[in-house]
Amino acid sequence: MLKLGNLNLQNQGNSNKIRITSKNLLSFYFQMELHHIIKDHNQLYFKKSSLIRQTQDQPVKIDVEQRLINKFNFHYLLINKRIKTLQFHYVLLLIRLTQNYQNIITLLIFIDSNQILNNIDSFDLKLGKSLFKQDQIQEALIIFENYLLSYGINPEALYFSALCYRQQNQYDKLIQQLEKLISIFPTFSRDAYLILANSLIQKNRIQDSINYLTLAIQNFNRFYDALSLRAELYLKFKFTHKAIQDFNQLIQINPKKSNAYIGLSDCFVQLNQIHLAFKYLNKAFQLEQASNSKPIIIKLFYLFFDVFDYKQSNYYLDILQQIYPEDSEQLYLKGLWYQKQNHTQQAYLAFEQAVQYNNDKQSTTQALLEIIKFEIDKNNFYSASHNLERKIFLDIFNDQFIQIELFVEGTIFLMKKKFDQGIEFLSEMIQIQNDSLKVLALQFRAYGYFYKSNYRYALKDLLDCDQNQLEQGSVYNLLLCQALLKFEENDLNSSYQIFQEAYELFKSKQEPFFYQATLLIRKYCININEDNGKIYLNQALENLQKALLIRESSNVLFYKGVLNFALGNFDQADQDLELAIENCNENQAQHYYVRGLLHNCLKLYDMAILDFKSCLHLEQEHLDSYLNRCRAYIHIGDLDNAYLDLMKYVENCKEDQLNYQMIGMLFFYIGSFEEAIFSLNMDSSIESQYLKIKVLLFYKELNIAHSELQLISENNHKANIDFQIVNILKLMCSNEIYTNLQDNISVLNKIQMSRQEGDIFKLCHIWFYYGVLLVFQREYSMALEYLNLSYEFESESENFNSHDFGNQIYNFKEYLYNNALINLMMNNNTIAIELLNKLYDNLNSMEEKVQLQIFIKLIYDDMLDTTENIKLIIQNEFYLFQQKNRLSSLLPVLQLPLKKYNVRTKLSFCLPRIEFPSIEIAFDQKLLEEITPQIVENYPEAPWIKRIKQKIVFTDNLRSIDQEIESTIRDRISGEEFKEINQIRVEFDDD
Repeated sequence: MLKLGNLNLQNQGNSNKIRITSKNLLSFYFQMELHHIIKDHNQLYFKKSSLIRQTQDQPVKIDVEQRLINKFNFHYLLINKRIKTLQFHYVLLLIRLTQNYQNIITLLIFIDSNQILNNIDSFDLKLGKSLFKQDQIQEALIIFENYLLSYGINPEALYFSALCYRQQNQYDKLIQQLEKLISIFPTFSRDAYLILANSLIQKNRIQDSINYLTLAIQNFNRFYDALSLRAELYLKFKFTHKAIQDFNQLIQINPKKSNAYIGLSDCFVQLNQIHLAFKYLNKAFQLEQASNSKPIIIKLFYLFFDVFDYKQSNYYLDILQQIYPEDSEQLYLKGLWYQKQNHTQQAYLAFEQAVQYNNDKQSTTQALLEIIKFEIDKNNFYSASHNLERKIFLDIFNDQFIQIELFVEGTIFLMKKKFDQGIEFLSEMIQIQNDSLKVLALQFRAYGYFYKSNYRYALKDLLDCDQNQLEQGSVYNLLLCQALLKFEENDLNSSYQIFQEAYELFKSKQEPFFYQATLLIRKYCININEDNGKIYLNQALENLQKALLIRESSNVLFYKGVLNFALGNFDQADQDLELAIENCNENQAQHYYVRGLLHNCLKLYDMAILDFKSCLHLEQEHLDSYLNRCRAYIHIGDLDNAYLDLMKYVENCKEDQLNYQMIGMLFFYIGSFEEAIFSLNMDSSIESQYLKIKVLLFYKELNIAHSELQLISENNHKANIDFQIVNILKLMCSNEIYTNLQDNISVLNKIQMSRQEGDIFKLCHIWFYYGVLLVFQREYSMALEYLNLSYEFESESENFNSHDFGNQIYNFKEYLYNNALINLMMNNNTIAIELLNKLYDNLNSMEEKVQLQIFIKLIYDDMLDTTENIKLIIQNEFYLFQQKNRLSSLLPVLQLPLKKYNVRTKLSFCLPRIEFPSIEIAFDQKLLEEITPQIVENYPEAPWIKRIKQKIVFTDNLRSIDQEIESTIRDRISGEEFKEINQIRVEFDDD
């Protein structure tokens, strides 16, 4: 009690009442004000608490709840401020009234230095504890933090604020508070040491945890819980001898508790001293009642089970079965016992019973895992998936199934050919799995990668496995991956050899032969110009035949047909392609396209058109089908459809892929002159420019052809020869033949004397035109000589047609006719008549025969030398052959030297044959160039097909350290604290 004049203040402990012992009004006023402030404080708290309780039964947004906490905090600080203000004004008033400075100083010391004993301060701690017990952690923490801020260090405030941090999982702050508490108040609380030690374990600060437990043991005599926890840590981290010392001390403290004996037994198990371990377990068993002896019996079972003493371990199993006949843990252990002795069926039944009883969470979990392992051992992944679905009906630890569920579901996705999902699941599983299941998962994922043609990833997965643990199917897949990657690196010889090794491993697989065939085709494409190039194609054909002997495959048949097509075996190719189309599960556009090409080569154009139509039905944007169907239409004369297909090809093909030279020629054959010229103009090569000139000459566009030739004649000798000939023909056809006739004859004479020729105008053509010019110069004898010389060479040409008036300089009929006319000009009428009679015999047209017969009679009549029969001179022009589209129609007429008749006629000839590229379809070399290993259907060997030799180990059958710790401290720590410590240990062990 503190006396100040007539003022008497008495502390009443934690009571909220303030007894008034003085009549001093000032003291009474101060106490009443303080009482009202505390009352306001209580009303605010209960109002806020009521509001919180109301909102717990209905959905409340987080921001609303946070505002309530902030509002509470604000009012709490505001009330403290009011108390401080009241103290300040009260002290000032005392100074003015009493002038008693010594008593004022004493009062200030009472207020500021000893507030921990004040009712206000006690109320804060009491309120904080009350909120903590009501699980209002954040509000309690606010009070404790503000208390420490306002009044300084207080052990209770430190301790309870640490407990609040623990509830919020703020272990760093918890450790900071408890370390401060222990350093200042080392004997305040035993529990503080235990909580701090477990928190340090959570943060993996094991040595610090042991140090604080040691400090607790020093500060508190016979501190059983701290000593027990330290012993368990020593045991966990294999400080066995230190653990033995601690367990012995525990026995000295309380020899009737079984925990220490169990701990000693575990220590001697670590030291492999089984007899001592058994001795202490027996001691523990004697101390426990039958109802509490289950953990010890289980330890006795494991003690002998782990050293393969199945008879003795079965003895303890029988004891468990008698005491707990329908217990999941007992049945799970029974399953392990059977499994260890390879009694698979009995083990499976025991695990199944453990799952059905479902009365022990950990045992049910482990039993279900073992059942799933059995199914995977039998490669029954769908059954494994079914058992995984049972989780939702069981009380188990779901987190222990994450990895195996990813594995099973990923494998099933692979089996369903859903490779992306399968790879995704297995990849997620592999990231968190480190046991022997990872080896199997890597093999399965490699299988998925192989199917996706990701050979490099597949090879990496297989190489990451222990090669001794690879299944034979995975070894086969590994060899294929290595060979395919060698193929990509153009190491063809090594690749071929590895494919052979793969075949030797699995002789029932056709893929190695198929891959080798693609490799030989690659060699052919590299050595296509060599004499022995086709040897590779024949070897590839043999490999495909071997592949078909193993298994008939539509894909192999198709490429066998392609090879026979390339080798010119058209009939065999047709049979192969027919079988490929019949055996294919789904129609393939490429199959019909290649058969269309083959039918075009066989000149079966109607069938080719049907094949290209089928191809386009399956793949509308297959542009090569439009192009080649256009060619087929041209061959059957359907130029309209040919034009439509060619336009479709041009409109949809990419600019950089268009072959304008070929397109120009197709337009030319269709008869589209403008499109042909335009297309050829788009190609600047000399070859295309020459083709354009040929098209112009074909259509008798001499002037344009002359201009085009002039552009390229300077740098091209043959073009220069052609240019000079066209220039002369241009003059001949423009009624200027007699202008510079001698100069033109000299030019042609110089060319023919040097025996030079152009790309269009050959030497025989030059001789003929030279002879024509000589006719107009009336040098008939020499003209006839060159005419005969020209015919001698022209008639030997492969393309010479005796009767065709089409694309050639003249035919046999015209040769006879021109020869006869020149002889008439030389007055060799008899020879002329002989030639005309020979011509008569070669004519097919009756009209032409009648006209020629009249002409011959006219010559005969003119040869009669009788004056009385002289008739009137009749002016007449005689043309035996049609002059339309013939170059000779543009030349001047020849006046025949007849005596009685005035007859004029013309020589008959045209431009020489214009050679254009053929539009006949041949084998497309691109079909061979596109053959790579990617065309082989990916059929890796499924790793799950062959039974697994070594059983899969998903989890360690040995007991975890968590169970060992639990067995020794179960009875020594209260339920809530034990739950907290065990949770920390589990999380620590996971880390």
